[in-house]
Amino acid sequence: MKQRLAIAATLLKEPDLLIFDEPTNGLDPAGIREIRNTMRSVGEQGKTVLVSSHILGEVEQLADTVSIIGHGRLLASGRVGDVIGDQTATSLRVGVADPVAAQRILTDSGLLVHHDGGLLVVESVTDGAEITRCLAAHDLFVSELTPVRADLESVFLELTSDERLAPAGVAR
Repeated sequence: MKQRLAIAATLLKEPDLLIFDEPTNGLDPAGIREIRNTMRSVGEQGKTVLVSSHILGEVEQLADTVSIIGHGRLLASGRVGDVIGDQTATSLRVGVADPVAAQRILTDSGLLVHHDGGLLVVESVTDGAEITRCLAAHDLFVSELTPVRADLESVFLELTSDERLAPAGVAR
């Protein structure tokens, strides 16, 4: 309630710029939706809304533009879609009744496969028909076939995991 009150008090002053720092932290789902809708509404009124958050899925949903900062350096900045890059899926998430057998069959067919929970991820494949034909030939049938797309979180982790990124002023 304190967060909601602080936002309401700020909005009464009709500022041109609002800065939110982890605005949905600790809120229940209804509160998250309410804050998200408020931020969108303020932005639609022509106001500038700056959001600092570690919840990158939330940022991806809300933001028009993003900046990724690591070790005090700007690593990427621009429209969300441009920062994420090409949205063409390069791998597919596959659900089957017997993932162990399916992984063996797909690997034997020359595909790169790994487990992701109860599903398989087949890398460097965009044509699901290749996977379904291969598995069906062995009496395994696909129950789920979903493209895996890059998201803001994966881009952030890729950009900030580079060992060459030393903090500013620190020798490598």
